[in-house]
Amino acid sequence: MTATLDRTVTVEQALAVLGNTSKRVADMLRLYGITGYKSTVLSCPVAVYLHNVTGIRWQVDTGVIERDDEPGIEITIPDAVTEFICDFDNSEYPDLIKPNLIKPQPAFPGDDEDDD
Repeated sequence: MTATLDRTVTVEQALAVLGNTSKRVADMLRLYGITGYKSTVLSCPVAVYLHNVTGIRWQVDTGVIERDDEPGIEITIPDAVTEFICDFDNSEYPDLIKPNLIKPQPAFPGDDEDDD
Protein backbone atom coordinates (compact mmCIF):
# COMPACT_ATOMS: atom_id res chain seq x y z
CA MET A 1 0.00 0.00 0.00
CA THR A 2 1.26 3.47 -0.90
CA ALA A 3 0.47 6.42 1.37
CA THR A 4 -0.82 9.72 0.01
CA LEU A 5 1.50 12.71 0.16
CA ASP A 6 0.29 15.98 1.68
CA ARG A 7 1.08 18.83 -0.73
CA THR A 8 0.46 21.64 1.77
CA VAL A 9 3.55 21.25 3.95
CA THR A 10 6.73 23.31 4.12
CA VAL A 11 10.02 21.72 3.15
CA GLU A 12 11.09 21.70 6.81
CA GLN A 13 7.89 19.86 7.78
CA ALA A 14 8.32 17.43 4.90
CA LEU A 15 11.86 16.61 6.03
CA ALA A 16 10.82 16.21 9.68
CA VAL A 17 8.11 13.71 8.75
CA LEU A 18 10.72 11.36 7.30
CA GLY A 19 11.99 10.34 10.73
CA ASN A 20 14.99 10.43 13.00
CA THR A 21 17.10 7.55 11.64
CA SER A 22 18.33 6.56 8.21
CA LYS A 23 16.26 3.37 8.38
CA ARG A 24 13.12 5.33 9.29
CA VAL A 25 13.70 7.71 6.36
CA ALA A 26 14.02 4.70 4.04
CA ASP A 27 10.85 3.16 5.48
CA MET A 28 8.90 6.38 4.96
CA LEU A 29 10.12 6.73 1.37
CA ARG A 30 9.06 3.12 0.73
CA LEU A 31 5.65 3.86 2.23
CA TYR A 32 5.24 6.76 -0.20
CA GLY A 33 6.49 4.66 -3.14
CA ILE A 34 9.49 6.94 -3.73
CA THR A 35 12.61 5.75 -5.56
CA GLY A 36 15.49 7.60 -7.17
CA TYR A 37 18.98 7.55 -8.61
CA LYS A 38 22.22 7.36 -6.63
CA SER A 39 24.54 10.37 -6.41
CA THR A 40 22.18 12.81 -8.14
CA VAL A 41 21.09 16.09 -6.54
CA LEU A 42 17.78 16.37 -8.42
CA SER A 43 16.77 12.71 -8.71
CA CYS A 44 17.68 11.02 -5.43
CA PRO A 45 14.70 9.74 -3.43
CA VAL A 46 14.77 12.74 -1.08
CA ALA A 47 14.69 15.19 -4.02
CA VAL A 48 11.84 13.24 -5.64
CA TYR A 49 9.92 13.18 -2.35
CA LEU A 50 10.39 16.92 -1.75
CA HIS A 51 9.28 17.72 -5.30
CA ASN A 52 6.19 15.58 -4.81
CA VAL A 53 5.17 17.22 -1.52
CA THR A 54 6.11 20.83 -2.26
CA GLY A 55 5.74 21.06 -6.04
CA ILE A 56 9.23 22.61 -6.14
CA ARG A 57 12.39 20.99 -7.51
CA TRP A 58 15.08 20.81 -4.83
CA GLN A 59 18.80 20.16 -5.20
CA VAL A 60 19.61 17.75 -2.40
CA ASP A 61 23.19 17.48 -1.25
CA THR A 62 24.66 16.00 1.89
CA GLY A 63 23.62 18.31 4.70
CA VAL A 64 21.80 21.00 2.71
CA ILE A 65 19.15 21.53 0.07
CA GLU A 66 18.36 24.49 -2.13
CA ARG A 67 15.59 25.32 -4.55
CA ASP A 68 16.53 24.54 -8.12
CA ASP A 69 14.86 27.76 -9.29
CA GLU A 70 16.36 29.98 -6.54
CA PRO A 71 19.99 28.95 -6.03
CA GLY A 72 21.82 30.39 -3.06
CA ILE A 73 19.12 29.89 -0.42
CA GLU A 74 20.17 26.78 1.48
CA ILE A 75 18.21 24.86 4.09
CA THR A 76 19.99 22.52 6.48
CA ILE A 77 18.53 19.04 6.42
CA PRO A 78 18.15 16.80 9.49
CA ASP A 79 21.01 14.46 10.36
CA ALA A 80 18.86 11.37 9.73
CA VAL A 81 18.14 12.52 6.16
CA THR A 82 21.83 13.25 5.57
CA GLU A 83 22.68 9.78 6.92
CA PHE A 84 20.05 8.24 4.62
CA ILE A 85 21.53 10.03 1.58
CA CYS A 86 25.00 8.68 2.37
CA ASP A 87 23.63 5.18 2.99
CA PHE A 88 21.53 5.30 -0.19
CA ASP A 89 24.50 6.43 -2.29
CA ASN A 90 26.43 3.47 -0.81
CA SER A 91 23.67 1.07 -1.96
CA GLU A 92 22.36 0.38 1.57
CA TYR A 93 18.75 0.53 0.29
CA PRO A 94 18.83 -1.17 -3.13
CA ASP A 95 15.03 -1.39 -3.33
CA LEU A 96 14.88 2.42 -3.43
CA ILE A 97 17.36 2.68 -6.33
CA LYS A 98 15.85 3.20 -9.77
CA PRO A 99 17.63 1.12 -12.39
CA ASN A 100 19.59 3.11 -14.97
CA LEU A 101 17.91 2.94 -18.34
CA ILE A 102 21.10 3.67 -20.26
CA LYS A 103 23.84 1.06 -20.44
CA PRO A 104 27.07 2.59 -19.10
CA GLN A 105 29.68 2.98 -21.82
CA PRO A 106 33.27 1.79 -21.32
CA ALA A 107 35.78 4.55 -20.51
CA PHE A 108 38.00 3.46 -23.42
CA PRO A 109 37.15 1.59 -26.62
CA GLY A 110 37.74 -2.12 -26.16
CA ASP A 111 37.34 -2.08 -22.35
CA ASP A 112 34.15 -4.11 -22.58
CA GLU A 113 35.71 -6.86 -24.70
CA ASP A 114 36.74 -10.13 -23.06
CA ASP A 115 40.48 -10.75 -22.77
CA ASP A 116 41.48 -13.99 -24.46
